[in-house]
Amino acid sequence: MLNYSSGTTGEPKGILHAQKDLPISAQLYAADAIGMTEADRTFAVAKLFFTYGSGNNLIYPWYLGASVVISPLPSRVATKGRVYCLLEGRVSLWPVYRHW
Repeated sequence: MLNYSSGTTGEPKGILHAQKDLPISAQLYAADAIGMTEADRTFAVAKLFFTYGSGNNLIYPWYLGASVVISPLPSRVATKGRVYCLLEGRVSLWPVYRHW
């Protein structure tokens, strides 16, 4: 799998991930760390070609049998539209990346 970095520390670049790493990552982070289960429905704001978006909103739900609500709104849309998507989609888990 090939994801692209944002270039925060330099030029954007492709980052290669081995297929064997995907289920390991899903188990250790999604299942064990945040407790995602097949009963969950996540909310995708991050684009799926970013590592964060593909992990939390594609690989992890897929591995665990969870569902995903993909936002039809552009990622820069105000919070009011996001709240509507969260409520309409009956989202149970929204893994949010925190900038420290």
